[in-house]
Amino acid sequence: KRVFRREVFMKGAQWLIYADEDKKLVWDYVSKLMREHSKKLLISFSNDIFSILEDSKIPLKNTALITTKFNKKIPETTFLNEPFSLVELSILIQESLNKINADIVIFDAPEQILIHNSVFTAERFFSYLKNIFMNRNIESIFLSIDSEITSNIIPKVSNLYECKLLLNKQTKSSREILEKLRK
Repeated sequence: KRVFRREVFMKGAQWLIYADEDKKLVWDYVSKLMREHSKKLLISFSNDIFSILEDSKIPLKNTALITTKFNKKIPETTFLNEPFSLVELSILIQESLNKINADIVIFDAPEQILIHNSVFTAERFFSYLKNIFMNRNIESIFLSIDSEITSNIIPKVSNLYECKLLLNKQTKSSREILEKLRK
């Protein structure tokens, strides 16, 4: 049985890449982290986050959510009018951070930004986010399911974030890229 422990990851900026079949295990780890932090900012382009939050019974007081989907359970939910608009997203992140003074940011499915933006633009955006979080001393965790889209951004962000590969299978594209980067 695989277990993720906090000691495995450095505090700061992490990018976790996991196989779809490990989603529950990864979110159990994230749920534990969320319980340890009093003020949380969640950013998600995925529907999974709502069921995960419900199942984990995480206290949502002092939690802000930026999403493209509606959820009435989190009072501080902010909606992106134009999905994947990096200007709007960065403004909403700054506003949310100012409002709740978050001590952790969890970004679910950040690779989705690549659907409407170039790799170069996404790389600059993720660098910008890292600087914001670093300057505010905020722990940040980015969660990506291993995919072709994810494998396009990993070489660009591996110098910004500690990229951790949480995969069971040897045939995943991100594994090959990370192994090449480490050589």
